Parts: sequence; C-alpha cells; structure tokens
Amino acid sequence: MKPGSWTETVYQVVVAADRLLTMDELKDALAKIRKLEKAWISGVQRLKDSGHIVSYKWRIGTPPARKRFLEDVANGRARDLQAGRYRSRWGAAICALLKDSDGDLTAHEISLELRKDPVFANKLSRNPYQVYQSLRALVATDRVKKIGKAYRVASS
Repeated sequence: MKPGSWTETVYQVVVAADRLLTMDELKDALAKIRKLEKAWISGVQRLKDSGHIVSYKWRIGTPPARKRFLEDVANGRARDLQAGRYRSRWGAAICALLKDSDGDLTAHEISLELRKDPVFANKLSRNPYQVYQSLRALVATDRVKKIGKAYRVASS
C-alpha cells in the first residue's frame, strides 16, 4: 500500500475498529481523518480484492475480525447480522426480468434487456457495471440465485 493512499487510510481504520463495520460507519470514521473523496471506495475494493479486508452481510472488517465474529455467533455470544435489505429500482427491474423470463439469464442478457428502457440505458452508458453491482447485491440478500454464469429469482 502506498503511504497516504486511500487504500492505506481505509485499512488503518478497519484494523483499528477490530470489528465488522457498516459502510456508513467506515465512511464516518474516514471523514474524521481526512476530507472524503470518491476514491475512498476504490481503496475498499482494492483491499477486498487483495484479501486484506473481507465482507460479511454488507459489513467489512479484517479476516480475523470476521472469524472472531462468526465464532461468537456459533458459540451463542453474539447474534448473527441480518443481511441488509436491498431495495432499488435496479433490483426491482432485474427481479421482474428474471420472473418474466422463460429461463435463467446471464448478466449480459439482463443488461441488454435493461438497455431497452431509456432511463436504464442512460445510466448503463455511464456505468456499465451497474448490472453486476446490483446482481451481486441481490445474490447477497438471497433475492436472486446465481447458477454458473446465469441468474434466476430465488424461490420463496
């Protein structure tokens, strides 16, 4: 990590917390240290990609903090976290597409369908990864199941 980078700053905050943090808690802690810029979220992603931090039900922390938390849950010393509810027009649109489809759809197929709507098309032209981000959130909250490269609505 480069000294003074957002990656280093995020890592220092997460290590100092020594527990799982919500993104809002992390953002608030970072704002106390330095002026927030959009780049802080890239630091989070770099740390997740490298394995320095991990996520669990929409919270992040160090691998030892997550392990300790899961052990506490298993031993009855802590209650498990509820998965964050995911509500968005993206999630609703993707779930509707999957419900109406005859079979499973890939992220690419979902993206192509969403591009037929001008509102989604405009956003996808600026951020083509929005579909993947939304799908990841839907899978994490068990609203959608991923089977190989395809997705389907989770059965209730």
